[in-house]
Amino acid sequence: MYTKQGLGKNDIAANLFEAKIPIPSEYKNKVEKPQCKWRGEVVTKILTRLEYAGHTVHRYSYVACHKSGRRMYLPPEERQITYNTHEAIIDPRTFEAAQSLHNKRRDPLLKIQTIYPYTPGFFFG
Repeated sequence: MYTKQGLGKNDIAANLFEAKIPIPSEYKNKVEKPQCKWRGEVVTKILTRLEYAGHTVHRYSYVACHKSGRRMYLPPEERQITYNTHEAIIDPRTFEAAQSLHNKRRDPLLKIQTIYPYTPGFFFG
């Protein structure tokens, strides 16, 4: 709904706060008087994770070394996804639109890098 209007994550959070819609943890914990304190990070999490589109994702990560417990994250292509396992919070078209907007804004090639002439050997970007 708000993604189609072109609003950013903080604007969406402000609109959800004004509409008094509880955050997901308040739904989960069944809070009697929800505070509805939305943050941009929560909105981003909902708009970028497949779980909120009604799918189940397996193998996000694996333990590389059992002695140290170091966890390695798999790239999205190698994860196992089971589609349509539960009711979606976001419809598929809105989810795809949010993904395209998110990827467009986070494109590393669009990042402008500045090289300062009087600092040889250092890169500030």
